[in-house]
Amino acid sequence: MTYNYTAILTGSIDAGRHGTPGRARAPLISHGVVFIGGEQIACKTLNVAMIGIAITCPVRRRVGSSMRLEFKLPSENDWVRVTAKLIREERYYQSYLWGVKFEDIDEETQRLLSAYVDKHLAA
Repeated sequence: MTYNYTAILTGSIDAGRHGTPGRARAPLISHGVVFIGGEQIACKTLNVAMIGIAITCPVRRRVGSSMRLEFKLPSENDWVRVTAKLIREERYYQSYLWGVKFEDIDEETQRLLSAYVDKHLAA
C-alpha cells in the first residue's frame, strides 16, 4: 500500500477548500492520549479538522470503537478533550494511523478548533 505521507502530515489533501465544510485540515504535530476500552494509550497527532483528527498510535483497535481523546493545540495551555470514534486504521511506519471522527463537540472546543484551522489555512 502506498501512502501520501506529505499530505497526511501537512493536510494538503484538503476537501474543505473545495466546498465541504469541516474537512479543511491543519497540521498539528503534538502529543495526545486516547482512552479506549479501559486503556490509556499515548498517541501523536498529525493533523486536525473541525470534524476529526489524524493520529498515530502504537496499537491496533477495531474500526467503530468509541473513545475519549485528549490533545494539545500549540496556542492553548489546556488539553482539548473530545469524545470520538475510530473510522479508519492503517499501518503507518512502526505504528498505526487512525482517522478519528469527533462526536458532540462543545462550543468552546469548536471555537478553539475553528480558530486553529482557520489560522493555518490563511497562512
